[in-house]
Amino acid sequence: GQHPGWDGMGINMTSDPTLSYVGIYPITESKKLGVERAISAGMNSAGLSVDAQTLINTVYPEDPKDGSGVLMVTFPEWCLANYRTVAEAKLALNEKKITVWGPDALEQHYILRDATG
Repeated sequence: GQHPGWDGMGINMTSDPTLSYVGIYPITESKKLGVERAISAGMNSAGLSVDAQTLINTVYPEDPKDGSGVLMVTFPEWCLANYRTVAEAKLALNEKKITVWGPDALEQHYILRDATG
């Protein structure tokens, strides 16, 4: 289905209101994982796609508790709603604007692709 947040609905996935956002790009997503805001794969209107992949022994940091944490199951939606390219999403991660955290037991990592290939 299409993401309900792209049309101006505010989304708050963290304890820090500065990480709340209004989605910019419409998203087409796969079936939800049973957790609100958790999608396993999707693509936005700019051509950015993301999907969860299994990677045995994946280790995530703990919740940073400073408001910069994005729970790993909400990471795909966060990327798709806010960025049009892999480079933009990487920049946010490299600049430590967010920390993706979660339980290691899920053993997931994420693949991002954009319209440039």
